[in-house]
Amino acid sequence: MSMRISSLAFATALLSACGSASGEPQGEKIACAIGPGAQLENACILELAGEDSFVIHHPDGSFRRFEVTDNPPSIALADSAEVVTHASLDEASGRFDVTVGDDRYEVYREFLERSIP
Repeated sequence: MSMRISSLAFATALLSACGSASGEPQGEKIACAIGPGAQLENACILELAGEDSFVIHHPDGSFRRFEVTDNPPSIALADSAEVVTHASLDEASGRFDVTVGDDRYEVYREFLERSIP
């Protein structure tokens, strides 16, 4: 009987740990405008996801995964049916302006270079 109770307690603890929220994503706050007519504000989080990819997390919990290309330097969606409709690099500021549908992002090259060894 005590074996079943301790097994049940262990299983309950394990399941409650699996269901807990992981919290806010780790990364750099960036300016974004999510949806038609939205104004740019520092509300999204850029999380590095590898040598040439990153994820932008929206305030509502949704996200997009992007890839960085070299020649010419640009940004593309990694795993989506949508496409980047605008991506330009301002060499002076090091800022990429990226548009996907009605969403806009400002991504600074310095954030992306931290993932490159």
